[in-house]
Amino acid sequence: MAVNKQIVDEQIKALEGTFDTFGTKKEIEYLPEILNPEETIHALASGMLRGTTWLLIVTDKRVIFVDKKMVGGLEQVDFPLSRISGVQHKQGNIKGEITLTVEGVEQSILNVSNKYVTKVAGVISDLLDERFDVAGQIEKLADLVSRELLTEEEFLTRKKKLLDKDV
Repeated sequence: MAVNKQIVDEQIKALEGTFDTFGTKKEIEYLPEILNPEETIHALASGMLRGTTWLLIVTDKRVIFVDKKMVGGLEQVDFPLSRISGVQHKQGNIKGEITLTVEGVEQSILNVSNKYVTKVAGVISDLLDERFDVAGQIEKLADLVSRELLTEEEFLTRKKKLLDKDV
């Protein structure tokens, strides 16, 4: 489902000057079609993947790599936060890289501006920490059930609310 372009523009404007989107104007134009209505953009960066410039979008639900091909349309790779177990970054002399660990497989985007590589990786890391906090909350609820302070029905209701928020 497409998102209103005005909403996307407002989210990007709120991030203006804090992230690098060099060379990704065409990809940014497709964001209303790529994003879901319940997603919020937290970070943007341009980098190299498979020898071409891609846009890296970090939302509260997923990390998305997007490339608008000269010929052949749009290529998009999605990584739901629930499948990302780690994020690493490193800086070079001018450019750095961000590496996601997704279900045990590493996926890197290269040539991210050193000015933004740590910041983008930090945003992803913070979002992952929030997701892991959901698991901790579910464990606490399960403990309450085992101590008979919460019914199984109450547990399932609260767990569903937490997981729906996390997806």
